[in-house]
Amino acid sequence: MIKPKDPTAELERIRALLEAQDQLLAQVKAKEIAALASLQGSGAIAQGAGAKAVGERGTLIEGDVHGPVTLQQGRQGDTSPEALRKAYLSWLTKEVDRLALSGIDPAAANSDADGLSLDAVYTALGTLASEESIEIALRRKGPGLFRGICG
Repeated sequence: MIKPKDPTAELERIRALLEAQDQLLAQVKAKEIAALASLQGSGAIAQGAGAKAVGERGTLIEGDVHGPVTLQQGRQGDTSPEALRKAYLSWLTKEVDRLALSGIDPAAANSDADGLSLDAVYTALGTLASEESIEIALRRKGPGLFRGICG
């Protein structure tokens, strides 16, 4: 006599096959989406769980940020030594072009003023003496003539 199959076991086998089929279908759909994704213009494509993307010149900031965030974007351009030197000197000029007023006026140190531009405080030192008259003075008075001025 043939023993009948256990219906519970058969049902579990069918459920397992359906689950495997669903997983396979999900994988096929994910690959289809990835294959069909296209980008128009510049930017980025993010796919999958937790994926993130930003467009051209975009910035993604995540997590807890306490305080200011400063973003600087450099240009992709000429990186020749001459161009880099010019860029550095331009930056340096902007950095040192201000004269702090704290040494002149202590009250100014507490103000929000940026200070003065060096062009505003520069004074040309015009001399009336010629090189010849300086040489004559050195011969008469000796090298001690400039001791108080030059150290």
